[in-house]
Amino acid sequence: SLLASQAKIHSTTATLRSSDATPALTIRTAGGRGYDDDGNGNGNNNDNGNGNSGSNADIETGDVVAENADHALVETPLPRGPMAAVVALQLAEAWNNVMLFPFVVFMVQDELGVADEQLVGVYAGLIGCVWSLGQFVSATGWGYASDAFGRRPVLLVGSLGASCAALFFGTSKSVLQAALSRFVGGMLNGNIAVLKSVIGDTTDASNQARGFSLMSLMWGFGSVLAPAVGGLLARPADNAALAKALPKALVERPRGLFVRYPYLLPCAVQFVVGMIACAVCALFLPETRWGFRTSSLRSKTQKPPRLRGRDDDRVVNADVPMDDLEAVPLDDGGASSASEADDTLREGAETDAAEESSVWANKQAMLSTVLYGVVAFTWTINDEVFPLFCASAARHGGMAFSSSQIGLALGWCGAILIVYQLAAFPALVARCGLLPLFRSSALSAGLVFMILPISGLAAQRDARLGWAILLLALLMYTVSGCGCFTCVMVLVNNSASTAAQRGKVNGMGQTFASLARAIGPALAGALWSVSVRFSTVPGHQWLPFVLASSGALFAWTMSFKLSSALAMAQS
Repeated sequence: SLLASQAKIHSTTATLRSSDATPALTIRTAGGRGYDDDGNGNGNNNDNGNGNSGSNADIETGDVVAENADHALVETPLPRGPMAAVVALQLAEAWNNVMLFPFVVFMVQDELGVADEQLVGVYAGLIGCVWSLGQFVSATGWGYASDAFGRRPVLLVGSLGASCAALFFGTSKSVLQAALSRFVGGMLNGNIAVLKSVIGDTTDASNQARGFSLMSLMWGFGSVLAPAVGGLLARPADNAALAKALPKALVERPRGLFVRYPYLLPCAVQFVVGMIACAVCALFLPETRWGFRTSSLRSKTQKPPRLRGRDDDRVVNADVPMDDLEAVPLDDGGASSASEADDTLREGAETDAAEESSVWANKQAMLSTVLYGVVAFTWTINDEVFPLFCASAARHGGMAFSSSQIGLALGWCGAILIVYQLAAFPALVARCGLLPLFRSSALSAGLVFMILPISGLAAQRDARLGWAILLLALLMYTVSGCGCFTCVMVLVNNSASTAAQRGKVNGMGQTFASLARAIGPALAGALWSVSVRFSTVPGHQWLPFVLASSGALFAWTMSFKLSSALAMAQS
């Protein structure tokens, strides 16, 4: 069986090297092995015989690349089960994070016993940020757990924990209970980091960008939908139309459930969304930590990339070096038997375990995770300042918008997000490359943060001109944000040198991002307050935006310390 598989491999190699049938093409693999066939028939493939390319070989990290126009890499379809779980769980994650923002201020005033107006904002900000603080405490631990025990159990525990915490939050009658429920919910939930590991486990170089763009898309969609639902369903007993649609016993005064707990209904919806995501995960997500794809063995459900051209039957597995393939016993059909596959996977798991201790010494992993924290901090600053800027009076440099106008501006961002992630981002990654796209996105972000305050100045002269500048700036802002976040998530995922490190590295990245999201809102609010206090100073409104712009430029600078090898998926 082994000799037969070797004969097939050498036959495929001979076909690719045939100068008469195949135009010159360069094959590159994720492991850095490759050969340059110049098609002249003299065997000048720069291969030294041990599976490694010689000094003159055209080596790049990547999947199969055909430089001839007749041969294009066919994108591997995204696996349906894992992607369904990613979509459902990421939507629930966005819901957990932002659902409370439309009503948390009113909740602090009405239900939590805070009468001092100066303290309302402080406690509302505290309740809003402790979720990220909880994730900061536990994200790395959940990453380690997903590598040790598998992705599925960690995702199921995280979904259940966050869902139950939502109900506890909805019944809060004190600041302590509200903050504690949010903190525990964040601490029990390490799903974001583990979801990135699932995408890394189940994608290759041809479809990895699309998988991560789907994750970003669902976060954006949930970030738009969840606050709308949260604001609509808060205090249902005071909403005549909503009270009429609900059972009378729930809204009847004074003992109705939603009268005693006026903010429980949106939290109950959050619970339902989380449980649906948990069910989707349980039903459709296979365990990907050990069995979905390894460096020397693919799942039978995952087809290798194809080189499509005049000889359409040629298949090259870009993730599997030739010498690794020959070491795996194959049956006559070219697939490992179940017992042999299990042995191979367990041997790989033992190798992974031996390399776990090296994660902290992985310089590229540390750089990429810190970069993720910088990006999260930069956008957290702007996300917090933007509503304050829009709602502030013109004399303070703001747009003097109503809540509906702010919603319209954010809706514009949501529409751009959907179009860009679905239609543009994967194509741009394929055309430009991951690192160049990240750098251009970071540079454009640094510029657009400085443009946003100009819209306030323009609105003082002409409201339509102010709107035009604002919408253009938001277009650039959304596109650059999608580019930076999606690219940096891929870079973090690819910085794991082995499958045993993937959960840990993504957990560390989430730790830095959560810390940034815990600190950023308070710092951004303080900076805007300072700018308003000194509103007589020309250019005062640029203060927080200068910090955000500096963060984007710092991220751009950091990206040059990353290896280009991180731009492609690793087996």
